Amino acid sequence: MSNLYILSIGGSLIAPDEIQVDFLKKIKNVLEKKIAPRTASAELRRGAARFAIVVGGGGAARKYQKALKEFNVNAAGLDEVGIAATRLNATLLRLALWPMAGNSIFLSPEDVEFENEQIVIGGGWKPGWSTDYVAVLLAKKFGADCVVNFSNIDYVYTKDP
Repeated sequence: MSNLYILSIGGSLIAPDEIQVDFLKKIKNVLEKKIAPRTASAELRRGAARFAIVVGGGGAARKYQKALKEFNVNAAGLDEVGIAATRLNATLLRLALWPMAGNSIFLSPEDVEFENEQIVIGGGWKPGWSTDYVAVLLAKKFGADCVVNFSNIDYVYTKDP
């Protein structure tokens, strides 16, 4: 799909502890300049840029996981609460981007389609899979050339730091 951009946005950029409203406004401002307005013709909208955005869990995921470690919850359980945090952040971003984004977040990259939407947003999918991995699955599914990863880490790692 031409003009498709896959964005993986780390939850620590959206909500490390507090929600980063200024960051959300910057994202909205950039996307408003890149997509066709909803009032545009169907033909114009088909040829316009499209975005699949996958959002991480940020501070909420870390806080919930830290609490659950006190109860000796296993890795799958920690991932479950982390996925819930990614979906909360995805919902926050979707509503902040209203009316550009769709009416719901996607729960699985298998379900993503661009029939009437230029921006689709989701979070985590399966335990053990990072949101960056979900973004790569979307790139593969749609034949995107690259994934843009927004993160606040200082380095690129070959394994979980």
